Amino acid sequence: MARGFAGAQVYRGARPAAQPAQPAPQAQPSAAPRYVQVGAFKTQASADALLEKLRSEGLPVVLVKDGSLLKVRVGPLGEGREEVVARLKALGLPTLAVP
Repeated sequence: MARGFAGAQVYRGARPAAQPAQPAPQAQPSAAPRYVQVGAFKTQASADALLEKLRSEGLPVVLVKDGSLLKVRVGPLGEGREEVVARLKALGLPTLAVP
C-alpha cells in the first residue's frame, strides 16, 4: 500500500536507533529572584495596610492572591535588589525571595 505514496517508507519491523535524550535546560544559578515576599494575609485590610506602608516608602509593590491568602510582594527587582532587601529588613519585615 505504501508503494502508491511517493517518498513513503515502509516499516518492516526494524526500529530506528534511539536518539539520546536531550538534557533538560538548567536554570541559571546566577539569576536572582525578581520579587521579595514580605507578608501573607487572610484579610484584605491587613494586606492593604502593608501595601500602603511600602508604597509610602517608594517601593514597587504587588498583591498576589494565592488560594485564601493575599501575598504582598516587592518588585519586580533588578540590579538594586540587595539594597531593597536591606531596606525591608531595616523596616523589620521578613523577606522571602520568589520568582
